[in-house]
Amino acid sequence: MFIRVMDVPKPRVRVGALALIAGCCLRAPAYYSSLQHLRTPFHKALTYLQDTNVELRSSAFVTLRVFHNAARTCFEQQAALLPLPTFDALKYIMRDSLICDAGVVTSKSRLRPGTLASPSQLALNAGMLEVSRPTTAMHRPLVQPWASTQANDVEASRHTYEVKEADWDVLLRSLLHQLVGPTSGNNQRDALLGIKRMSLYTDPDADLWNVHFEHVLDAVLRLLEHQDSKLRELTIDCCKDLLRALPKRFRAFTEHVLLRLLAAARDQFLAVASGAEEALELLFQASDVHRCLGVLLRVVMCEGPPMQHMAIRFLSKLSSCFTALQLLSILHQLLPTLFEAFKSPSADVRKAVVFCLVDVYMILGEQLTPHLAGLSTSQIKLVTIYIDRVRRV
Repeated sequence: MFIRVMDVPKPRVRVGALALIAGCCLRAPAYYSSLQHLRTPFHKALTYLQDTNVELRSSAFVTLRVFHNAARTCFEQQAALLPLPTFDALKYIMRDSLICDAGVVTSKSRLRPGTLASPSQLALNAGMLEVSRPTTAMHRPLVQPWASTQANDVEASRHTYEVKEADWDVLLRSLLHQLVGPTSGNNQRDALLGIKRMSLYTDPDADLWNVHFEHVLDAVLRLLEHQDSKLRELTIDCCKDLLRALPKRFRAFTEHVLLRLLAAARDQFLAVASGAEEALELLFQASDVHRCLGVLLRVVMCEGPPMQHMAIRFLSKLSSCFTALQLLSILHQLLPTLFEAFKSPSADVRKAVVFCLVDVYMILGEQLTPHLAGLSTSQIKLVTIYIDRVRRV
């Protein structure tokens, strides 16, 4: 249940879900000492390590450290399955872990400003029990412990990470070949997972994205039309991760991505449709809202009712991205298109227009009223009824 909650696009909800998962791990470490049980929360926490929200990134890091403490062997088995550059990056990130070699949760009495609290400190604050585990042959890690206490060890780890940066380009070329080549669905899933993970650890301004981003984006968007619904769902997740990690890269492709995601938002598979809507909201935040507005207005004017209805719904969401002054300046573009759509024979389209006008009114207030003169009396009455309903709520 908590894993599903982590898909909610609100950072605070995700932070809460991570905290609950970490708490469950501290109370029942034996449950997470299984690859099957640890796999999904491990990868979920991993994907949030480079989220734009600072609190979410910190929570993901703390959760991973809790996993490492409670199920060290299983954690390192999961990490060993990652691509080598990703493994090295995770090892580098975890090098300052406060977990001791015996596997006992320890904490420092005082942390430096700007550092993360240790899992044990969070657990004590929440009234949870510490987890301790004796050192036995069964619990010896598959790889060397990541906690480093010597300065030269930290420098060596940093040097290894920098050397492995050269492998990112080779790995990304390989993943692209898997995506576009004559490969099976399993290979394409692996490639999508690899790209999701790469977006966590690579520099958004790195040269490899200058060279390959357009090809990666095109290959990923093509998979939105794949016959396998599970693969389409994973593709949408990959799009969202790329939008969070590389938002500036999408600005040059706003129109193309928006149209592809609009089509995906009509997918019969609910997880794909809802994921596409989340991705569109991320695209609005990453791109120029005026360009997004232009694309949506063209869709409303040129497409039929199903796509037209979807575009008007997103016009409602896009209106909240404008200030009142900006919205006043674009009414001459927005309202004629909405008024024309108000004449549609589709009841869904007409209702979407009403809701969109209500959303605009909630931003502009009575400044909108003079601009509604192009509507008929019955249409104005209908809009007024819905405005009054929203006001009462």
